[in-house]
Amino acid sequence: MRLADSSGPMLSRFRILELISTRQSGMTCSDLAKLTRLSGWYTRSFRASLGTRLRRLWKWGLLLRRMERSYRVRHSRRKGVFVWSITAKGMSRLQWARTRQLV
Repeated sequence: MRLADSSGPMLSRFRILELISTRQSGMTCSDLAKLTRLSGWYTRSFRASLGTRLRRLWKWGLLLRRMERSYRVRHSRRKGVFVWSITAKGMSRLQWARTRQLV
């Protein structure tokens, strides 16, 4: 299932912000995919689509990302995994969405 697929349940930007705000230390894209409990969360296309949405929210200043090297698998070329956390601007947008009952 893709995130943009209109035939199934949608994962909105506000829902992504809400899920990330539950953890103070932040979470990885894979952790976030598991937390959604949508069908197909384990597929590569789902996580790629979710990663695109996370990067867009980061570009808008609603999320922070940091490289966490402890998630690196031995003998892999990857330097680490991004851990995403919410900013103050993201929290204010989330509060606005809650007052409008969009979440």
